[in-house]
Amino acid sequence: IPSGGTKMKFRWKLMMITMLIVSFSFGFGGMLLIQYSYQASIKQEKRAARNSYEMILRMLKEINEMDDTYQNQTFASVLKRLNWQGLLRDSSVRLLKEQHGEVQWKQPLYYNRKNDNFRRSNGFSTKQGKAVVFQNKNKVYYQITSKISYGKETMVFQGAYDISEVYATRHQQLVSFRKIFVLVIGIEIVVSYFLAMILTRPLQKLSQVSKQIADGDYSVRVPVHTEDEIGELSRSLDKMKHVLFDNIREMAEKNISIKNEKEE
Repeated sequence: IPSGGTKMKFRWKLMMITMLIVSFSFGFGGMLLIQYSYQASIKQEKRAARNSYEMILRMLKEINEMDDTYQNQTFASVLKRLNWQGLLRDSSVRLLKEQHGEVQWKQPLYYNRKNDNFRRSNGFSTKQGKAVVFQNKNKVYYQITSKISYGKETMVFQGAYDISEVYATRHQQLVSFRKIFVLVIGIEIVVSYFLAMILTRPLQKLSQVSKQIADGDYSVRVPVHTEDEIGELSRSLDKMKHVLFDNIREMAEKNISIKNEKEE
């Protein structure tokens, strides 16, 4: 294989290794950062949603625990008043009745926004609400469902909270990251090419010198003077050249001496 081809192969290998290291480090680090930001944001949104839900739920439970005068206020009327006061502007709530152990999903007693913002649920109780995440018309909702007593009746209270902004932000971050990643890789290709060219230039010079020595030119000087491994290799090559030249000269002198003795 010609030495030029070997140098080019090593240069491209060095360039590819640099590209892989930078691409993996930047890509993995960027994706990890985006995922961490997303997890923190979604956790915060869910916590805020649950706090809002539990605040309304506590108000309804307090109504049920009051005397008969306040119990005459139905949960639906309380929710209407809260909605009128603007306390439900960040949430969708729905109140349903349970009869004979069956939730009347199709006949809600109250809801402040479109009824299709909610989903049926199961496995919830008065002690612990059931939380689910679902998508509806390009919106993502975090819904909590639990049972609540109203006198001798059992009600089902649901709260749905729009958390689409978190997903939209993550999507935008991913789109921006892809653009930045392509730009970084483009810059890295140029930088790694010139870096590989600079690093392999001393090897190219050594290759040329070794070829000249192999052709019998012992007067050539090794043009590499650095304090690294390549510099050490160049000094070793220069020393080898002198040793080889001295050996050849000694052999030539011995041959001349032997020839003269034979002639005498």
